[in-house]
Amino acid sequence: PFSDINLDSHSINGTILYYYVEQDYLTAASIILHEAIHVIQDFYFSLDNTALAEGFASFISLKFYYYYLGGSYADKDISELLKVSALQGILAGDGIPEELLKLSLPDFNRTNVLEGDRNAGLRYEIMESFITYLVEKYGIKSVIDWQRNTTVSNFKNNFNKNIPADFDECQKKWLFNIGYR
Repeated sequence: PFSDINLDSHSINGTILYYYVEQDYLTAASIILHEAIHVIQDFYFSLDNTALAEGFASFISLKFYYYYLGGSYADKDISELLKVSALQGILAGDGIPEELLKLSLPDFNRTNVLEGDRNAGLRYEIMESFITYLVEKYGIKSVIDWQRNTTVSNFKNNFNKNIPADFDECQKKWLFNIGYR
């Protein structure tokens, strides 16, 4: 029986099986969508920035989650839901977008390879909140375009090319919006 399976792996297949059997279909579907977004980001957009990739994929899967539940959650509603977690993460020292967008995958997830451990804290929620804010203010097309060929070293330049605003100013306004003063 599935309940006897120990799924310690971080593999996509193991995660999907675990959530479908042990949790629920909606959670499994959200995870599948999240991971499928990464495939598109990698192959279609040549995105090489973990924080941007995770923030956007998490945003899309959260929109799907609430849509499936029958809620009419607008981007503004999702933004409101994420404010508290994002603020908690920043206050706990998980970082602000400018810092997180510079990190490699292991650094973003605070992965300890020797101990097989990871502790991303609230970094996913911080980036998801920032992405949601950007989508709400500038539209999803601008945020999608920002992903094209973005890396840890050019994220600010690509942002400024694709979103009709300055990165530093947007981050400052977002920080104020979530209550970070």
